[in-house]
Amino acid sequence: MTSLSFDTKELPLLTTLVYRVELVDWNFREAVHKGLSELKTFIDKNKLDAQISKQTAGLGVGPIKYIGTESMYYETGYVFIGDAESLIQSGEVGFITDKGGNKREGLFIRKIPSGKWRVAVLYGSYEGLYQAWRSMMDHIKETGLEIDPKRPCYEHYLKDYKLVKEEELETELLVPIL
Repeated sequence: MTSLSFDTKELPLLTTLVYRVELVDWNFREAVHKGLSELKTFIDKNKLDAQISKQTAGLGVGPIKYIGTESMYYETGYVFIGDAESLIQSGEVGFITDKGGNKREGLFIRKIPSGKWRVAVLYGSYEGLYQAWRSMMDHIKETGLEIDPKRPCYEHYLKDYKLVKEEELETELLVPIL
C-alpha cells in the first residue's frame, strides 16, 4: 500500500530546465533516464551546475499530450536559478508555454506558474507513483477541489535516488487547484 500524506501549499513561480522526451509504451524509466542523461551532458558542457537549485533532487512534468498529435511526452529536469533568458537566446534551449506549439524533444525552459497546489507526499519507492497518482486524484474528487487546467501537474523529487535507499525516497505529487 502506498503511504501518502496530503497538504495544500501556495508556491512561487518555478523556472525549470527540462528535457522533453517522447513517452513510448508508458516507459517512464526510459524517458527519465534519457532526459537526465541529456540534461547532465548539457549542464556539464555549459558549466551550469551552480545554477541548478540544490533544494531538490529534480522534478518531472507529464505525461503531456498535445492536440493534433498521438505522441505523449514527459519532461524531467531541475529548478533553474540561473539566467534563463540567455539560455533561450543561445538557441540551444527552447521555451515551453502551456498553449502547446512546440512538440519536439529537447531542452526547454518551463515556467511553472505560482499558485495554490494540493500536495501529496509519497514515502518510498517510485514503483508506488502510479497508485499514488490514483489516490491523489481520488482525494481531489472526494474533497471537491477543482483542478486548475492552466498549470501542469508535476512530481518534485525531494531525495536523490542515487544517494538514499529506495525506502527513504520522498516524492511530492503536485496538482494545481483553484
